[in-house]
Amino acid sequence: MSYPTHIVAACGLITNEQGEVLLMRHRQRGWEVPGGQVEVCEDLIAGLQREIEEETGVMVTVGRLTGVYSNLQSDENTPTKVIFAFLGAKSAGEPRTSPESPEVRWVPRELVLEMVTHPALHDRITDMLEFTGRVIYRAYTNPPYHVTKKIFLG
Repeated sequence: MSYPTHIVAACGLITNEQGEVLLMRHRQRGWEVPGGQVEVCEDLIAGLQREIEEETGVMVTVGRLTGVYSNLQSDENTPTKVIFAFLGAKSAGEPRTSPESPEVRWVPRELVLEMVTHPALHDRITDMLEFTGRVIYRAYTNPPYHVTKKIFLG
């Protein structure tokens, strides 16, 4: 069996009218922003919107691209995951749990990073929270988490 060379995924820092951030708890990784793998024949934005609605029950408007991340694998049979990170806003719906996310909640912006324990996710969410208009690219290995490249694009 041959494997693809890359898996494409997207995640979003989604805010509500009060400026709170939508977080979900993944069973293995802990608290994170919602997102996931883009499916075959699906565009990046539609994939992100679908993943967020499936995982949290919230429908969103996708905004600015904040970063692109390469999760490099040491095993040549495991594809590299390329993750696109976006800002976004709630357009409808209320948070609810799903099989992928046993807890979902709106969190005050200043408490978000205290809840995120996975180092790669912590860095990615920090980049999203501190976005200044310059898109970041970060390549890393995991586990253990080690950043191999970090540059600003444009």
